[in-house]
Amino acid sequence: MGKISRFRQSLKPRRNFQYYSVLVLIVLFITALQGLGFFNELQNLIYDKFFVSRKPAEQILIAAIDDESLNAIGAWPWDREVFAKILNNLNTAGVRVVSFDVVFGEERSGDAKFSEALKNSKSQVVLAGKLTEEDGFFSPIPSLVIDGKSNAAFVNFDADSDGKIRLAQLS
Repeated sequence: MGKISRFRQSLKPRRNFQYYSVLVLIVLFITALQGLGFFNELQNLIYDKFFVSRKPAEQILIAAIDDESLNAIGAWPWDREVFAKILNNLNTAGVRVVSFDVVFGEERSGDAKFSEALKNSKSQVVLAGKLTEEDGFFSPIPSLVIDGKSNAAFVNFDADSDGKIRLAQLS
């Protein structure tokens, strides 16, 4: 074995060390960028391509609290009598399930009428609650949770930077 062959052999461990060192630095750099949210937009675009949003089935009606309803009914928060009227109208229309994505967490004007509408409801009603780190489950006021008529479910959803909700915490 000549001197040149031995020289090449002595360089191999050094090359391997340099190669792996550069590889580790690249992985650390990409991990740091991911941790800083650098790839969030790209990740959201890819996620949206795989999960195409669909319109709800025709049997599902979403009645939103939007600018038009705020102009027609008045500023938020609404009196609970408004929700009693909504529930009564939906019952008259023959709706089977009603879900309110509004947390009724404190006593308000109109609670008695809303509670009465819940008791007389032919529909199953789901009221919103929230999971909080401090208090656990923040539920609707007790007068609105009626056995066999209304139940509480949590509605904690964190929107992504573009306002879309892609993930839900289930525990």
